[in-house]
Amino acid sequence: MATGCVFIINPSTSLAAAADRIGAALAVRLVPEVSGRFEEYPAFIGATSDMEIALLGPPEREHDIRDNPTQDYALQVAPLVQVEPHRYSELHQQLLAGGIEVVTYELPPNSSFKPNPLRGSA
Repeated sequence: MATGCVFIINPSTSLAAAADRIGAALAVRLVPEVSGRFEEYPAFIGATSDMEIALLGPPEREHDIRDNPTQDYALQVAPLVQVEPHRYSELHQQLLAGGIEVVTYELPPNSSFKPNPLRGSA
């Protein structure tokens, strides 16, 4: 997946339910990823005409090698074509309007996208 924005999502529902809600908010169908592309991470994937989207859940504890393991979900959004930085802000607003609790975010390198500070963000 190309470098894009990562939205950290509060895991208040199951990963499948979150995929349905996020899909509805972003007008994209997210389906279970079964090829093993994300290795130990359970995932749902989808795409729009300009973005590839992957919703990752936390791996099983025995496979979690992260420095700071959490139960949060990670929504990876990668551009398929050159996109304007404001596109990430639009996605953020769509998620919020869809009732998705975005806890924090990670921006693409050299991005001028500056969303409003969120709980847990620097």
